[in-house]
Amino acid sequence: RYNAILYVDDAHGFGVIGERPDAAMPYGYRGNGIVKHYATQYDRILYIGGLSKAYSSLAAFISCDKPMKQFLKAFATPYDLSGPCPTASLQSVLTGLTVIEARGDTYRARLYHLTQKLIDGLRAQGFFIDNNTYFPIASVWIGDTDHLIRTSEILWQDGILVTLSPYPMVRKGSETLRITVTAANTDAEVDRLLASFSKVKAYLAAQGAALQPAA
Repeated sequence: RYNAILYVDDAHGFGVIGERPDAAMPYGYRGNGIVKHYATQYDRILYIGGLSKAYSSLAAFISCDKPMKQFLKAFATPYDLSGPCPTASLQSVLTGLTVIEARGDTYRARLYHLTQKLIDGLRAQGFFIDNNTYFPIASVWIGDTDHLIRTSEILWQDGILVTLSPYPMVRKGSETLRITVTAANTDAEVDRLLASFSKVKAYLAAQGAALQPAA
């Protein structure tokens, strides 16, 4: 209606989410991003793709039309003041693209399997995870910063490192343990993590803490 430009931040999705999703490949094929996942055209879209997730590189990119490109080069301060990307990072991207082209769908199928196993296993224990797509980031609700720190220590003692999302990073009462699954993980590692979360559950029960946020 207003000829607006849609800004799409696909920092986590690029390399994982792709075109033509189906029952066999819920993430979609090729890992070419959320725009292709929904079979949308790139007209009037400013697309941001991150390369530090699926490609483990120190880089990102902007995809846009030529007028927007000229505008950003003229007025985007980070572009004016930043230096070139390290050559090694660019090479890791090029290598990653080659690997994704050859074996990406196999990796994505495995990634979906591991993530589904993790999320379903945590939910079976009673934990709340706000993730209905099985995207490979699972934020387990804890709801209290002190409990968040203690539960992360329980996991750490079992050799498991997770990312904390405490207050004020998130609003009070929304604190979570954030788990990122990769295709390099194994079923045995997911089983080990689920076993460790049974200790987390026991700790929270002893504290009289809920496993689900209040409705």
